[in-house]
Amino acid sequence: MRDVARTRCKQMISQHSRLEAVRWLRQVEQDLRAARLSANEGFYAQACFFSQQATIKALKGVAYLRGDRYMRKHTIVELLPEVIGSFPELEAIRQKAEGLDQYYCATRYPDAWPDDVPSEKYDEHDAQHALADAEAIMGLARRLIEGR
Repeated sequence: MRDVARTRCKQMISQHSRLEAVRWLRQVEQDLRAARLSANEGFYAQACFFSQQATIKALKGVAYLRGDRYMRKHTIVELLPEVIGSFPELEAIRQKAEGLDQYYCATRYPDAWPDDVPSEKYDEHDAQHALADAEAIMGLARRLIEGR
């Protein structure tokens, strides 16, 4: 009887983990939409930042899938090794993901640049590159979470 209860409990936790992961993906979709809109309107620094945010949230969704709870990591470099341990498929996007971390602070704060402001440091190429990388990462995260 205990084994049946234990199995049922694990199934419920697994189902909750998947639902939580999907919830995170819904926010990733909105962040990617904000990145696209920002890039289309010439707000390139913001597009880069939203791309970084979409990526960290996609990875957190994958972490929730494996049962993690209440993550306080805010950089891709901190989180990625942990999720790669459970999902080695993510190794394929490591370089893209880690490259997006450069947009976490430098796209928002003038003190990240000695003589410029973020809005003058990033261009359309930066935004499109960041967005393409974030969309590729979202695609892999979605496949992992949806079990495809």
